[in-house]
Amino acid sequence: MHESQPETLRQQQVFTKVKTLYENSSRPVAHWMWDNHVQFVAQKAAELANRFNVNKEQAVVGALLHDLADVWVSRRDEHYDAIEERESTKILAAAGFEPEEINEILTEVVGPHSCHPGNVPTTGAGKALATADALAHLTTDFYEQVEGKGLDFWDMVPPPGGYAAWAKKKLDRDLNDKIFWDEVREEVRPDYDHLVAKYSS
Repeated sequence: MHESQPETLRQQQVFTKVKTLYENSSRPVAHWMWDNHVQFVAQKAAELANRFNVNKEQAVVGALLHDLADVWVSRRDEHYDAIEERESTKILAAAGFEPEEINEILTEVVGPHSCHPGNVPTTGAGKALATADALAHLTTDFYEQVEGKGLDFWDMVPPPGGYAAWAKKKLDRDLNDKIFWDEVREEVRPDYDHLVAKYSS
């Protein structure tokens, strides 16, 4: 039995602001992300934080902010990361986070959540967010939705080898690089195996 860490007022304030931004966005992808991805990642980050006794507040607010620039711009926009950092800083400051906390959330939790080589999380909250993001890909219809809507919807350039090649590469990173607890990896391995078989046929 894992003791649940209480939701903080600061978490609630971040949730309310982020919800408003996504729902008022003019970008269809932002509405999809809020309804189908961001809230799921935040929920899973909270569950993982309770399960593995890491900083729940940082994991959850990091989850709420981890794709925030989708509200305004394409992933291909050269200013995407700068916009996300600027707007996330405003939200966290307004919710009462101190500058040192904001820096830690943005650099140690949100920044490395994609787990590209040389940029992986080292804090418990960062690992919870990265793992939660992987679970959102592996245990929902994320890959089917991306395929069904087409890469143009996501502002992505079709990669060499087409969608299946992109999916298989991302699936491998989700399972092997983004999940930081072996027991969680084994729990979702059947989902991974199913998706790999789907995109290998």
